[in-house]
Order: sequence, then C-alpha cells, then structure tokens
Amino acid sequence: MNLNKKGLLLLLNVILAACAREPLSPTCMLYEYEERLLERVLRNEIGLENTLKDIVKTHAKVEDALQRLEDGKVLIKSMVEAMKEKQYTMDLTLRDFMENITRIVNSTLTTSVNNLESKHEALALKSITLVSDAIVELTENVSATVKTVSNLQEKLKGGYILNSYIASVLMTW
Repeated sequence: MNLNKKGLLLLLNVILAACAREPLSPTCMLYEYEERLLERVLRNEIGLENTLKDIVKTHAKVEDALQRLEDGKVLIKSMVEAMKEKQYTMDLTLRDFMENITRIVNSTLTTSVNNLESKHEALALKSITLVSDAIVELTENVSATVKTVSNLQEKLKGGYILNSYIASVLMTW
C-alpha cells in the first residue's frame, strides 16, 4: 500500500510538471496570442468548410427535388393530354352510338308505324267489306220479305189480315 501511494505521488508530480506553466515573457505572450489567433482562424475555416459541404449537399438535394418536380410536372401534363384525348375519343364514340341508336329507333318506329297503318288499312277494308256484305244480305232479306209480303197480299186480298200480318212482320224486325 505504501508502494501504491509512492507511485501515485510520483505520477501526480509528473503530471503537474508536464502541465506546469512557465513564467510568461513578452515574446512568449506574443507567440501565444498569435498561436491562439491562428487556432481560432483554423477552427473557423474548418467550420466554414463543413458548412460549405453541408450547403453543397443541401443544394444538390434541392436541385434533385426540383428536377423531380419538373419531371412530375411533365408527367402530369402528358397524363392530362392523354386523358383529354381519351375524353375526345369517348365523346366521338358516344356521339356515334347515340346517332346509331337514334337511327335504329327511328327505323324501327317507322317500320312499326307502317305496319300499323297497313294493318289499319286492311282492317278498315275488311270492315267495309263486312259491312257491305251485311248490307247486301240485309237488302236481299228485305227484298225477300217485301216479295213475300206482296205475294201474301195478293193471295189474301183482304185488307185487315194483310195489314195485321205486315205490322207483325215489321215489328219483329
């Protein structure tokens, strides 16, 4: 232990001797001032170099970001142009589709109207034919009835019986 204390004291003396200051002389003071000033200038220069390196790195990052923005702007413009072209194509396709649909609907409608008109004309002609046939048949029936009545009138030659028979026939009609 005693040896440890002696070694420790010796070490402390060496450290104190190394760190001890010499008495300052005016010449030493001037050199020391210049040395400190030079150290400060060097530290400032190293700091400025580091700052310049940081600025250069930041500038490169900013330039890269600006370039990416420009590339993105060009990409967006091209996408907008492509979308405009697609919209124009879609408008043309829609217009053609609508024209085709309109033409088809008009054609179908015209065909349907023509079919209905021809069916109407055929039905009107058929009804006219049926009505004229019915009129002819009724005329024939009336003529036959009138003939029968006149034959009966001649046969009976009696006014009263004939009048009552005609009245009954006309009433049934």
